[in-house]
Amino acid sequence: MANPRPQAFDPDLAIPPKGEATLEGYASDDGILTTGTWTHAGGTLTAEFAYDEVCILLSGHVRLTDHSGYTAEFKAGETFVIPKGFKGTWETIEPVRKHYIIFDSSRKTS
Repeated sequence: MANPRPQAFDPDLAIPPKGEATLEGYASDDGILTTGTWTHAGGTLTAEFAYDEVCILLSGHVRLTDHSGYTAEFKAGETFVIPKGFKGTWETIEPVRKHYIIFDSSRKTS
């Protein structure tokens, strides 16, 4: 284990005027687990998840719509999971700041 110290998320990552910003907080030596903070100013992104992601919204409002048309909305203070295989859109309705935890088992090297 290269760095066995506890790692903190950064709750103060600034939301840019346009686009997005990411600050990785932790990555396991094998790359299977990563954490960090992500911000997005607004708009719709195409989303295709090859991993499981836990999202903890610190601020903002988002709408996720899968390829079949199912829609779910989340606001600041809510936590949700985007499962591996999700395909659809991520719409940032109000500028968003989130902590994320990604589990990517495809990186496992036995």
